Amino acid sequence: MRSIIGMICGAALAGCSSGGGSGGETLSRSEQAQELEATLSATNVTEPANLPTSGATTYAGFMTAGLPTGAGGARTEYLGDLSLTVDFEANRNQVRGRAKNFADGNNRLSGQLNIRNGDLFRNTVIDENYTFTGNVKGTLGKGSDDYVVDAEIAGEFRGRNQEGVSGLLFGDVEGPAGQDIFDGSFFAASD
Repeated sequence: MRSIIGMICGAALAGCSSGGGSGGETLSRSEQAQELEATLSATNVTEPANLPTSGATTYAGFMTAGLPTGAGGARTEYLGDLSLTVDFEANRNQVRGRAKNFADGNNRLSGQLNIRNGDLFRNTVIDENYTFTGNVKGTLGKGSDDYVVDAEIAGEFRGRNQEGVSGLLFGDVEGPAGQDIFDGSFFAASD
């Protein structure tokens, strides 16, 4: 299982895959994201009480965001590259990272979203709450328009040895049409 996630994750960073799909064909970025999300969804959520208390793990994968960048503020679904680090022994800022290279297939957004001040919740009940959170802030640009994001992530670890993370993105975005709310998701595998 770990080798499958690693292969998909490596493909995500390289921008192509020579073995991630059937027959060894090259997968599009969107296909890589779908494959990684499906692989992680098939694994169990890690029990928060079993998280390590030392060391750090870096995860790479994808973030989606439905932003109001279309005509009249219509939502457009974007896919970005996610890099996330979890410091299991830190007392604060345990989850941090960034998401960039957001694109919808036709348009690429400039800028990046920074993830900071994340907290782990080792005593949470996984059927009721997420295992970690983090603040998401940054500015994404489409042409001359800026979209200022003030959001949060809420996520969980996947697999016996925390091989992956997944969760939700939600918050506010200030753009040319004013303030709006948006949401998305994220999923990433350990390097």
